[in-house]
Amino acid sequence: MEPKSNFFIFIFVLIIIILFIIFSVHHSTRPKTSSNEVDDISLEDEIITLFELNAGLLGEKESPKVVTFAFGIAKFRLNETNKILRYDITFINIVDVVAISIEQPNGVLVKVLTKNVINDKVMTVLGTWTSDDEETPLTDKIITELINNKLFLNVKTKKHINGEIRGLICHDGFPL
Repeated sequence: MEPKSNFFIFIFVLIIIILFIIFSVHHSTRPKTSSNEVDDISLEDEIITLFELNAGLLGEKESPKVVTFAFGIAKFRLNETNKILRYDITFINIVDVVAISIEQPNGVLVKVLTKNVINDKVMTVLGTWTSDDEETPLTDKIITELINNKLFLNVKTKKHINGEIRGLICHDGFPL
């Protein structure tokens, strides 16, 4: 790799680490921005986490690649009963978001997490996906795909309707 490329990768990783720290420290103080948020989940379900999954979101992970200054991070927490998946998604330098979704590698939709997000340059979306979801229940098959790093998070905008930034959801840190 060229030294210039290494420098940009270093800067990107540094930004992701800073975002992750901010994201972790301020998680409990942010307001809910998703209609998927479930208020009646017990504190016990909130505390006991079986898996933490992450995704680093970039335009170059889209297919075809998208040239954009937008990027983001996402954190997912699956409770020990496999019935609740909480998500916390933060993205920067992206506007006119029309949907945030979980998809298979070939782009087949698994779950729309939220639609028509009103956002500025920095946005955080919090929400919950449960096994009781009427539209798309969180199933054992989906959980297995998540745990085995088989699903992507995709942020779609008016300008890039198939997705502007995307990232593999995995439990091995933030894949680059």
